[in-house]
Amino acid sequence: SGEGDGAERAWEPSMLRVQTILASPRVRLVRGIVTPAEAEQLIAAAGSRFAPSGTARAGSVDYRTSETAMLPAAAPAVAALRQRMAHLMGYGETCGDTGRDVGRYGEICRELGGDM
Repeated sequence: SGEGDGAERAWEPSMLRVQTILASPRVRLVRGIVTPAEAEQLIAAAGSRFAPSGTARAGSVDYRTSETAMLPAAAPAVAALRQRMAHLMGYGETCGDTGRDVGRYGEICRELGGDM
């Protein structure tokens, strides 16, 4: 399939766009780390796994509007994302749960101008 026929191109490193937001501590915005099809696969993999997000304080009653889902490590899009993230960060692919948790934000995010 060729360009322009509606078929999605496979991911390649040239798709990455990295922008430094803050030098110290190092904060970077990474765009293009997944293709649109992979993004859809990640959303589907989260499926019904979403649950209310916790807080760092035990017994906290903080008002939370977000939900979190832990993605299955065996999902192909998850494995691809984890590999790319490990490469960008200079870590081994087995570094914890990097790239497996997904956050979903509710109405408060939309009210504050978040892109949902």
